[in-house]
Amino acid sequence: MRKEREDVIERELQLCGYFAIVTSEKMTASEALNLYKSRDISEKLFGSDKTLFGNRSFRVVSSQAAEAKIFIQFIALIIRARIYTLLRKRKAEMPGKPNYLSVPSALKELEKIELIR
Repeated sequence: MRKEREDVIERELQLCGYFAIVTSEKMTASEALNLYKSRDISEKLFGSDKTLFGNRSFRVVSSQAAEAKIFIQFIALIIRARIYTLLRKRKAEMPGKPNYLSVPSALKELEKIELIR
C-alpha cells in the first residue's frame, strides 16, 4: 500500500496559481499578462484551425498546396489577433463594456465593405 507524501503535496499546493513570464522588452506585469493571453488565444486558434476554417481534411492534391493553405490560415490568424488586440484596447478606453466590439462583429462589419471601381 502506497502512503501519500504529504510534504510533496503541500509544496505543490503552495506553488499553485503562480507562474513567471520572461520578456525581452520592458513592460508592466499587466501588459505582459495581456500579451501572454493574446498569444495563447492565437496558439489555441491555430491548433483548432480545422474547425475554425472548416478543414476536416485539406482536400489538396500536393504538399505545396497544403503548405500554401496552412500559410494563408496562419496569416489570417495574425490578422485576427491584431483585430482582437485593437478592439480590446478600444473597449478598455470606453466607459461601458459594449458587446459589439468583438472579433465576430467586426468581421461582419468588414463583410459589408465592397470594392467599387
